[in-house]
Amino acid sequence: EQLKRNLHRSSKGAPKRKEKMKKTIAILLVLVIGMVGVWAATAPADVSLFVKTSVYAINEMKITAAATPTSWTTNAQTAEISASSSVYDSALTANSVNTSSTTAQTVGYLQTRTNNRLGIEVKVQASKLKYNITTTQDVDGTPTEVTTTVDSIDYTVTGGVNSYNTASNTTAVSYMTIAAGTGLRLGDVKTVQVTLESNVANKTAGDYVGDITFNYTVN
Repeated sequence: EQLKRNLHRSSKGAPKRKEKMKKTIAILLVLVIGMVGVWAATAPADVSLFVKTSVYAINEMKITAAATPTSWTTNAQTAEISASSSVYDSALTANSVNTSSTTAQTVGYLQTRTNNRLGIEVKVQASKLKYNITTTQDVDGTPTEVTTTVDSIDYTVTGGVNSYNTASNTTAVSYMTIAAGTGLRLGDVKTVQVTLESNVANKTAGDYVGDITFNYTVN
């Protein structure tokens, strides 16, 4: 009888233990699910690293004796290049013009380059061929060298988009351009030509010197 009562008491307590176990398992499952949510971390946003550099300006002009491509200043990109040169840059190195010719005579070649995106323009202006003499004169008691023009010869410069005449032009005219664009660009090689006025034979004997000036402008 006692055994029956113990078995009965035991069987009555079993459902309670099962119910308690179910609650415990449910709590564990909730905790596990919650922990999984914490471990799934959000990745950080993208990050950028900016870099920069500068390309130096290159603007160069040369007067050469030949039309073949010239050698330019070394483009080391360590500093801006702004250079010009001429093989006929003084009276001592001047290119000779034949006075017996009345047609255009080539006296040099104009070569240019730029990396300016807006392009460049070269203008031309020239002085008369002049026969000058220099004498020493007394000026207020001081010996002073005085230069006098004995005679002059007019001529016309051609080869560019406009011509320049020393008798009629007084201001520079556009000679050539390099159009707007990108990158380092070479201008078309321009042949510089001179045509003397027709009455050269009537001029005074002597050595005449004049200069043709090219002005390079960055747009």
